[in-house]
Amino acid sequence: MKLGFYDSGLGGLSVLREFLREYKADYSYVYFGDSARAPYGNKSKAELKVFIKEILDYMNDKEVDVVISACNTTSMLMHEIDLDPYLFQVINLYDVMNDYFHNSLEASIIRDLHSRLALLATQSTVDSKRYLNWGVEILPIACPDLVPLIESADIDTAKQKWQVYLSKIPEDIRHLIIGCTHFSFVADQPSRFELIDPAKLCLKYFQNTIMGDTLLNHGHKLEKRLELELYFSKSDEKYLRFAESLL
Repeated sequence: MKLGFYDSGLGGLSVLREFLREYKADYSYVYFGDSARAPYGNKSKAELKVFIKEILDYMNDKEVDVVISACNTTSMLMHEIDLDPYLFQVINLYDVMNDYFHNSLEASIIRDLHSRLALLATQSTVDSKRYLNWGVEILPIACPDLVPLIESADIDTAKQKWQVYLSKIPEDIRHLIIGCTHFSFVADQPSRFELIDPAKLCLKYFQNTIMGDTLLNHGHKLEKRLELELYFSKSDEKYLRFAESLL
């Protein structure tokens, strides 16, 4: 099986990383980061829909079996995209989070114990308001400067900014939704919050919906070679080295 991942740039690597940790050489992987047009969080809805179609067409040319929309911003719009022309299945992070909040025991417990959660995301994701459909009260906080900082490999400054955003969250909120896959790379700092990371939930969703009861037998002895293709619409040697370090 060949799995395709895409994002506005580097963020979706946090989702790909979870798959590589779990399955490594069990699949072939294609990753596309639209770094030339990043960030997506400040783009119009019309622009984003064009971007989605172009990327799905690209994945079609790559003959992938499943596409993971590892971009929260475009995942919020996936319900408006005609997927009928494509033979592959599409997993998007909105559906992942929707499934988590409506069908998981963990989310049910969180809802019972805590009245509100915080969502840190791009401006476009916050403006979409689709997270209101998750059946839980959410305090949204837009973080427009984090993606450009991470794309420029300025992780230290991004981590400092992350702490500033965390300081804005009221004391009664214990759980924090990472609403942009870029943010996973700066959220691994000690804090008082329990993190809900779509990158990790996406892997579980894939196992439950795509693989079903046909989970791989990890006891097999066959030698397999990792096939991983990374593509970016704009990059240089420094950018590629940073991308590899994130994986």
